[in-house]
Formats: sequence, structure tokens, C-alpha cells
Amino acid sequence: MHLDGEVDVRGAYCAASVAQLTGLNTSGLFDGTARWVARCQTFEGGIAAVPGNLLRLLLPLRGVVSLSLS
Repeated sequence: MHLDGEVDVRGAYCAASVAQLTGLNTSGLFDGTARWVARCQTFEGGIAAVPGNLLRLLLPLRGVVSLSLS
């Protein structure tokens, strides 16, 4: 979200959702988001909150929605 700020798939989901709903989703706004969410994929195939973390309930849904919105 910003330097030394919240770093989490939930933050990417919220930012992408708000940008889409308010019409602020401009090209370049979410550059790198897809690569970052892909790095959050766990060995089980799910999506963790941050790269290297364990899978959590409902985070895969937020991760996939973040990718589709960004």
C-alpha cells in the first residue's frame, strides 16, 4: 500500500476493489500486483497472506479476486 505500510493479500484485494468501484483503476496502478500475489502461492496451491507464509482460510479467494480486478 505504501512504504513500510500494510503488506498483505487483503490490502491488495481492498485497494483493487475500491479502485474498480470508484473508477480509479488506471493503467499502471497495479503494476506488479499479479507477480506479488503469485509469490504468495503456497506449496499446497493456496494463497497465503504474504510470500513465504502459510495458507489461511479465505485468502485464496481474496488473492484470485485481486488478480482479476488489477
